[in-house]
Amino acid sequence: MSHSTASSSTETIPQIVSPITAHQLNNAIPQKLKFNKIRTCLELKLVEPVIFFRGKPEEAVGCVLRGDLILNLAKDTNIRKLEMKFVGKTKTHWREDKKSISEEREIISHTWEFINSSKKSNHNNTINPFRIKSLTNKFSNSSLNSSSTYNSSSSYKTSLSSGSHTYPFELFLPGSLPESAKTELGTVTYYLKAKAYRSRLSPKIRLSQEVEILRTLPDHINSQGIGFSREFDNLLSYEINIPKKAYPLGQKIPIDMKISPYIKKLKVTGVRIQVIEKTTYTSCGQKVTDSREVARQNLETFGKSRLMDDEEDGDIGNVFYQQAWI
Repeated sequence: MSHSTASSSTETIPQIVSPITAHQLNNAIPQKLKFNKIRTCLELKLVEPVIFFRGKPEEAVGCVLRGDLILNLAKDTNIRKLEMKFVGKTKTHWREDKKSISEEREIISHTWEFINSSKKSNHNNTINPFRIKSLTNKFSNSSLNSSSTYNSSSSYKTSLSSGSHTYPFELFLPGSLPESAKTELGTVTYYLKAKAYRSRLSPKIRLSQEVEILRTLPDHINSQGIGFSREFDNLLSYEINIPKKAYPLGQKIPIDMKISPYIKKLKVTGVRIQVIEKTTYTSCGQKVTDSREVARQNLETFGKSRLMDDEEDGDIGNVFYQQAWI
């Protein structure tokens, strides 16, 4: 009886593995191990970047300025003081009789002290920034012309970890405040200025951001339009009608005109329409008024397009109409 024996062998085949690129290696790192670099700075986020007052200063109800002051720290940092100030100023300047007349006035000022380690009894304090809203009323002065002092000789400090620290704030702005303005002879500006004081050898962290205040007219102001009539050198009379009293910037203004000549065969060869802006400045008890043209429209074909050719002996002049846009 014969026996057969079966045998098997395994052969190892070499494999070529491509090298791992730096990009692949970076993608292989778990997301939790990746870190975003944070730059040490202050940041402001306003709920309403532009503040709107509705109505005249004596009737506007005002508005609330609110937002978050964010302190970004690249590493653990000792903060001696963190404060922010809201300031509104008016400036006027012009020359009169070879003399320069200028004046600067502060019309509103408010200070928040989010951190002031000089008021603490211990040397190493940690503040939860999300509790700062309840502390704001304690540290801030509600006066429109408030101020604060800081004892520079204090060695107290507040330790903040690296990352972003958020401090909410809010302030009621009365509707009697003048709106923001920048003209040739004067300005009305509002700013938020924040400072973070670190150790004595480290520079302060600063931030300054302008806050714009605009005033809109109430709806009832356009309940009636503008209409008036005048005479010109006993030669003709004219009537002008504008549907509304106020128009937003960028919108065209329709103007209806009616011209009635007093003299037979009088021709109107052109009409010029101008919008003039007049601003009165007061400084040091003196006043000056500045005027400038903000828009112009020339109607050079006015008479040709509207003057009637057929005339009767009894006619004094032809009444004609024209609509223009500016």
